[in-house]
Amino acid sequence: MTRIISLAAITVMSIAAMPLLADANQGLYVGGGVGSYGTRIDNAAELGSTIDHYSATDTAYKVFGGWRFMPFLSIEASYINLGTNTRFLAPGVRVKNVIDGWAPTLTGTLPLGPFELFVSGGDYFYRYRQDVDTPIGGFYSQSRTLNHLIYSGGAGVTLFGRLPIRLEYQRFEIQNTDRSNALWLTAAYRF
Repeated sequence: MTRIISLAAITVMSIAAMPLLADANQGLYVGGGVGSYGTRIDNAAELGSTIDHYSATDTAYKVFGGWRFMPFLSIEASYINLGTNTRFLAPGVRVKNVIDGWAPTLTGTLPLGPFELFVSGGDYFYRYRQDVDTPIGGFYSQSRTLNHLIYSGGAGVTLFGRLPIRLEYQRFEIQNTDRSNALWLTAAYRF
């Protein structure tokens, strides 16, 4: 019976200490991650040369830094490179699309001891570049700067009190796409 009472007391004290663990993790953090970026276009009538029912995936990268000013709230700035998507329209005719840019976001966190759940939202200011190459050299190139809403959610675990590792699903509202999202694995260091 004493063991059960002792175990119950330790459990209650551990749960009561969880907000204190979150308070210790306030301040500056920096990190990076790698992910898989996917896009899908179901009806490409407005895109001209793009093929209907087009989908592609590519490796994406991001580097970020932020300030966790409360246990449940932080601001973050990220550089996000969604990779290079290349496809061939005809023999020797290659179309290359590149998307990269900056994203300020606000993140809400529910700390559960070393574990946490989070949601994030913000704006993605990105540059979209498209190049068309032919066998006789470059044929067409365009670059546009746009911005659209991004939002994400996920779960993480903090190792050694300073190394948060997260699995995150992020949704982008990229122009002229029906679905544009990324699945990230990130790590950071909290100072």
